[in-house]
Amino acid sequence: MGNGILLVIGAIFSLEHHVRFWWMMLGESLLALALGVYLGASLHTTSHSLAYLAGLHALFRMVFQFHLAIKLRQDRAWAAFIGFSGLISLLMAALFLLHRDDSIRTISVWLSSYEAVFGSLTLCFAIVLHRLRNSPNAIQPV
Repeated sequence: MGNGILLVIGAIFSLEHHVRFWWMMLGESLLALALGVYLGASLHTTSHSLAYLAGLHALFRMVFQFHLAIKLRQDRAWAAFIGFSGLISLLMAALFLLHRDDSIRTISVWLSSYEAVFGSLTLCFAIVLHRLRNSPNAIQPV
């Protein structure tokens, strides 16, 4: 849920700075918020439902990341970085969906680890974007 809130803030800042992929961030944030609200309000969370929702979240995140990598194709290093994080999302989606019979504790640990890794990658990307925003070598999405 916190990830969704931070993505909404990122989408608003992207819109303010006329970055053309703000709508992708907003879409990803709405999906993350919806899944977070569902998991928080659901009284019947089982290992299967958590694994399916986590897998679905990872698949949608992968789509957003690959789309962002395509948008950033002019800067090959950052496109590869975002593409790599999309690959991590794909692998985690497969892990969640193939191991849905594991305990809810195991799936929760995997989900927490995935969110921590993804959050770290996103934070690194955000710091670099912040530093480059006024430089002549700023990342310009196509």
